[in-house]
Amino acid sequence: MEQYQAKVQNLSASATLGLITTVFLGKTSDLMNLNMEAYKEYGIDIKLVVDDDLNTETLMANNSGIHMEDGIVIERVSEFRNLSKSDQLKMADRIRVMAGSSPSDKLLLLQRLKKKGQVVAVAGASSRDSPVLEEADLGFSVGENAGELAREASDVIIMGHRSVTNIFPILGFGRCVCKNIQKFVQLQLTINISSFTINYILLLSNMREPIGLLELLWVNLIMDIFGALALAQQSPITEIAVDRPNLGEKGSQYLTKRVWTNIVVQACYQVTVVLILYFKGKWILGTNQKVLEAMIFNFYVTCQVIVLINARGIQCGRMKNNMFWVLVAAMAILQVAFMEIMAVLSHMERLDLKQWALCVGIATFSFPLGWVAK
Repeated sequence: MEQYQAKVQNLSASATLGLITTVFLGKTSDLMNLNMEAYKEYGIDIKLVVDDDLNTETLMANNSGIHMEDGIVIERVSEFRNLSKSDQLKMADRIRVMAGSSPSDKLLLLQRLKKKGQVVAVAGASSRDSPVLEEADLGFSVGENAGELAREASDVIIMGHRSVTNIFPILGFGRCVCKNIQKFVQLQLTINISSFTINYILLLSNMREPIGLLELLWVNLIMDIFGALALAQQSPITEIAVDRPNLGEKGSQYLTKRVWTNIVVQACYQVTVVLILYFKGKWILGTNQKVLEAMIFNFYVTCQVIVLINARGIQCGRMKNNMFWVLVAAMAILQVAFMEIMAVLSHMERLDLKQWALCVGIATFSFPLGWVAK
């Protein structure tokens, strides 16, 4: 992340960046340097947790937009510190400014937020902040004059005189990485769930599987290589999703309810069509077994390409990136070549243009299903 003047000390921070829901700032001067509306669009809460007096903090918070109507300004840190644990948990989300805070007070608020499922980033420069930076899901040490202990305790070091400003694009980069991982997971789970279900049902029926080992290896090969490259083409800033990450265990933030809905809908459609074609295809299409198996496999691969296109649009509607479509076209060309090779080397029959059009036509119903699932 050289363009942001940032050094990543902990590699896992690249994934955590995309899950951040709350950011602690430790200085009033940090709030002029930020564009606060952008944080709101990202669904990120900003909390000013400092040791300065209340009047200065309240003024800065109001001017920056951090002090929202439903927020709480802690005038004396004892108002929070002396509460019961359950009351602290209830209040923690609504705190916008907490003045007069010691490092232990910051740590207490951080722990309460994490207990509620928040993923918290802390920006600090003083060595006194090192315990909080270590406890945070993501610790930023900011500025060229950051203390040595703060740097050692941080996951990311940001240099430069406007270092706090760079937190926003860095979080945007992380959000993009998170969403791309989510999309790739959706693609892979759809392939594996549908193929396993198809083959398991036919195994129970004492029937030969229509999608054999070689065909499955081919699907996974092109989707692992070209699918991953295609999903990685999304711009880290201009095209990123602005949805607030779901709270809860970190694994569930990738496999959200929305993602599972997409997986189930697409897998069910693929399984249903393949089984209908397998058991009734010769009668419906008036063709032989070799042509039928070639059509089933071709339909199945085409569905995965459409799932890839749908997956790219999980959180962003625009798909302007030319390289993405070049990679999709490359997958289509490779599939044509593979089908021609398989017609020579295996039990499959070569498909004519009408049969190709039928495979693609049936597979394209995955598009409206994907839109409905979203």
